[in-house]
Amino acid sequence: MPMNIQYILIVLLFLLIVFTYIIEYKRGFWELFNLFLRPKNFATLSAKEAMERECKSNIGFKERCEKDENWKIEQLKGFKEQFFESAQQLRSRIYFAFLTVALTLLCASGIAYIAADLISISSSTLSIVQTASAFLILWAIVGKLGYPIQTMGGESVPEIMDKFWFIILNIVGIFFLFFTQFYSFFKK
Repeated sequence: MPMNIQYILIVLLFLLIVFTYIIEYKRGFWELFNLFLRPKNFATLSAKEAMERECKSNIGFKERCEKDENWKIEQLKGFKEQFFESAQQLRSRIYFAFLTVALTLLCASGIAYIAADLISISSSTLSIVQTASAFLILWAIVGKLGYPIQTMGGESVPEIMDKFWFIILNIVGIFFLFFTQFYSFFKK
């Protein structure tokens, strides 16, 4: 099979997978759009949904909403403020994660470029480093506690250590994983 046809088939397969997920999770894509580009709209939609869910699960809440319009408006306003603050925190966390990975990638490529000229690393050593990197990344993902140790303020020492450990393992794992890839590329 000619190479161009193989590339076209790979792209078509990739697009099929992407469109399948878009169709399956269309609401998630719309909410993601709102989260990044219209956070106030995201908060409003989230607050309305939270009110509807609360009314379905809590009969007392539903009765109070039906009897007192001002109380209902206050509750909706509180939900909206809470979801807007959560949306802002989520956005900043996503941006921070992207920046961290991009800087780690940049550092790994720079150091690999320099190391490719200065030292020689065998392919078996690179394979071991890649395996260790994958191990660190998976360890971070599987070991993340998050909710089980959550406190009211969210800033207890165990929570801080959980976040720190998760980030450090990921950064080190990502760095060495990309380092080995870039080193192999620059060594050629």
